[in-house]
Amino acid sequence: SRNNNQWNQQYQGDFTDDDALAMAIAMSLQDSGGVVADDLPERPKPTGYGVESKLISQTTLPSGLVIQIRHGDMTQEKVDVIVNAANKHLDHSAGLAGAMVREGGKSVQDWSDIYINTYGKLQEGDVVVAPDAGKMKCKRIFHAVGPIYRKGHTGEADTLRKCIHTCLTNLHNLKLASISIPAISSGIFNFPKPLCYR
Repeated sequence: SRNNNQWNQQYQGDFTDDDALAMAIAMSLQDSGGVVADDLPERPKPTGYGVESKLISQTTLPSGLVIQIRHGDMTQEKVDVIVNAANKHLDHSAGLAGAMVREGGKSVQDWSDIYINTYGKLQEGDVVVAPDAGKMKCKRIFHAVGPIYRKGHTGEADTLRKCIHTCLTNLHNLKLASISIPAISSGIFNFPKPLCYR
């Protein structure tokens, strides 16, 4: 297996696009014994709404847990839970959140509005479990508020780690088996993708 120093030396770079990040993750998984689908194919064509994602890379841990890297429309994943990279106000007007409302229906936003009106805005690192997923194929949506990246000076990595850990804990507590997690905070919150991956 490759430690973080070795990983940094071999796969260093800015990863300013998703292709480079996916390639680095896939290479890292391959180095650690993971199986890479189709020997790292060219970037999949954009799938558009309603089309299942393409498997980029997969590895199975000794415990039997399967980890996959996929590219495509997250709203179509065949999983129990889809994690939404949410904002503090659960305003689902754009990005993945907007796609979830388009796919799941108005009830996805309505429930979030009721939650915020009742409990107030969320904090970075918070995860809220919605009671259902509207018309989406998954059973639940977890709304996860990742940290805004401030050059690593405010414990952002720990906050993101806590956020992911809370998602996995909720999955376990609800006795659900599969989850799809986006690269939380790596978009408009500017979290560096290599750090987000780790």
